[in-house]
Amino acid sequence: MVGEKPHAPTHPAHGMRFTGQILAQEESRQSAEEEAARFKAVNVGIHVTENTSQMRYELINTFYPAE
Repeated sequence: MVGEKPHAPTHPAHGMRFTGQILAQEESRQSAEEEAARFKAVNVGIHVTENTSQMRYELINTFYPAE
């Protein structure tokens, strides 16, 4: 109705879909970690920042394929 605030979905299917997204993200993170484990760090000067995206970018650019 007009003027009503939107509310969180209460139907079980919504929760299931959300849980599925969380599980998919977790699997994606695990596979990324497994992939990173196959690489060796050639530069250990990794700066931990508050910005997770920046940190991830620095990590990606720090690892090179293992020989």
